[in-house]
Amino acid sequence: MTFKRTELARLRAASLADKLKRERVPERYGRNAAAIGQQRQKEKDEAAIRELVAERETAWNAGDTVAYAQLLTEDADILSASGKAAHGREAVLKLFTEQHAKIFAGVRTNTTVTHVRMIAPGVALADVDYALEGGKVDAIRKGVMAFVLKKDPLGRWKISAIRSAPAR
Repeated sequence: MTFKRTELARLRAASLADKLKRERVPERYGRNAAAIGQQRQKEKDEAAIRELVAERETAWNAGDTVAYAQLLTEDADILSASGKAAHGREAVLKLFTEQHAKIFAGVRTNTTVTHVRMIAPGVALADVDYALEGGKVDAIRKGVMAFVLKKDPLGRWKISAIRSAPAR
């Protein structure tokens, strides 16, 4: 079979265009596409988790139970730095309100996510350092928290559990 010059030129142009696509957009073409896509999703999830922890800090500092409730799963639970536990979103919010009226009155927190680990699809663990300012919380001024996070059916990350451990 012989090709005319125009047909050969068209094939060369198509081959060159395909090569350029692979070079410019490697995640769409080639064997690394799936790995690159997974890495990008992990980066997006980690950024969303860091934002969620920042939103929690804002709601906590404002004592805003409505905003705080939006960040929690229905079955959320907590072991507070004060040693108090609560199971279920309503119980967590009740503890949140009680502690902001007493032990955490006048206290502000500063949190920093130090590590995020994807445990399973839609489930993550975040290590968070905290520091408390103001009020009378000398024994629990600094520490670490572990957040278990889950994606809801709409793809938003929510807090499922928090475990706080004051620094010694």
